[in-house]
Amino acid sequence: MNEKQSLLDIQREAESLYGEIEAAYGEITPELEEKLAANTAALMAKIDSYAFVLDMLAGRERALRSVRTEIELRIKASMAHQERLKQAVDLYMLGQDIDEIRGEARSVKRVKNPPKLEVLDEKQARDAAPWGFVLEEIEGAIVKDGKAYAVKPDKKVLKDAILKEGREIPGVVVTQGKRIETR
Repeated sequence: MNEKQSLLDIQREAESLYGEIEAAYGEITPELEEKLAANTAALMAKIDSYAFVLDMLAGRERALRSVRTEIELRIKASMAHQERLKQAVDLYMLGQDIDEIRGEARSVKRVKNPPKLEVLDEKQARDAAPWGFVLEEIEGAIVKDGKAYAVKPDKKVLKDAILKEGREIPGVVVTQGKRIETR
């Protein structure tokens, strides 16, 4: 019997031994009994090995999950520290009415965010600028041609109308805040 048998090999050997017992009409010879004992011992050793490896892997998984949780907490703390520091610098720069502070090697700037469109009152905006809305296929909305649609604002069209064409659309505002960047 090979010492490095797989579980499948052990099972096949057991089935072969049971076939021999069947062929001998249930007679178990001392040789067959020895083979059965060896097969059983191999199965027990293999199961012990598998159980050991499974326990080891489960322990490793618990350890990795613990490390992941610790890393996630550190990431959140780091992000919170960055945000507090940016807010402090932003407040200082606002108070001094400046958009840039230069150090010897680096600088901190307040830069504009991309313009952001907010629809405050969709009905008012749709009445004032129906061309700025599109039908979007979704479930549980207006049914047209057997498909469900909802009327949604086309934010790009509305933003362009306000910023590029200078139109005023009731119920819609474009905001543009600033953020802190380091260089």
